[in-house]
Amino acid sequence: RPLSTTSLAQLAAQLEAAPADIGARLAYGKALIAAGQREEGLEQLLRAAQQDLHHDGDAPRKALIDAFTALGWEDPLTLEYQRRLSM
Repeated sequence: RPLSTTSLAQLAAQLEAAPADIGARLAYGKALIAAGQREEGLEQLLRAAQQDLHHDGDAPRKALIDAFTALGWEDPLTLEYQRRLSM
């Protein structure tokens, strides 16, 4: 089911209240992607990975792989964020 704007706003507020919360950042990033805001979502997932790639059993890494798979491995956003992740 599509996420409502309210849900996105709630997730954004949770992240704003606790910017170091990697779980909140991952939830917000995934929700943005699900809502079609792909670049914004990838940015949040990348920031989570930069905070701690191996948090909670590699959750940030797995979330990025899932996003790349969903977008397609040849998608320009996938290629850009793979490059940025490897920097």
